[in-house]
Amino acid sequence: MRRVIDLEREGIVHPEVLEKIADALNLDRDHINALINKDRQDQEEKFEEWLSEPIRPYYILRIIPTIYQSCDIPIIFPT
Repeated sequence: MRRVIDLEREGIVHPEVLEKIADALNLDRDHINALINKDRQDQEEKFEEWLSEPIRPYYILRIIPTIYQSCDIPIIFPT
């Protein structure tokens, strides 16, 4: 049961468990593999999109416990 819940929530499943579920539900394995590949491709595209977004560098200075200050790091380009 826990493995099925992990599959539904996280999309994580051991290949052997996925095979048993596919057999029990009479699902086409080629279709399942195509959907898995599409999902991987979508996740890679989302990751690449996230990765290409520029960020402003900063650091967090702990002044004393529970007191923090965020400071921008100046961007200096070599001349």
